[in-house]
Amino acid sequence: MKLWDWGMPPTFGAVGSGKETCIFLCHGEQGGRGRGPNATTSQQDGDEQADKGVWMSVWVDDVDQMHQQCVAAGLEITFPPTNMPWNVREMHLRHPDGHVFRVGRGFEPEK
Repeated sequence: MKLWDWGMPPTFGAVGSGKETCIFLCHGEQGGRGRGPNATTSQQDGDEQADKGVWMSVWVDDVDQMHQQCVAAGLEITFPPTNMPWNVREMHLRHPDGHVFRVGRGFEPEK
């Protein structure tokens, strides 16, 4: 079933089976195969398409704690922990082969 969509017209969305399982779908891709020349994976025109690896979201209890662990391990952080407009605090972590992991946690919007 359709869970949500983003944009007008929608270019990003999710389908799923229940609350815990979902698949994100993106028009115009966010990756394909291999690492692009981009230094970041968010907030610049065309940067999401520049990485040709698969994008995968991983949900965690504490994004900032995970960021600290990744930095300590010397992993490539391409986008630091940030509260996004879609109510997810996320960071991006790039594997050496180009795959990008979106590490995030949802939050309640401020009223």
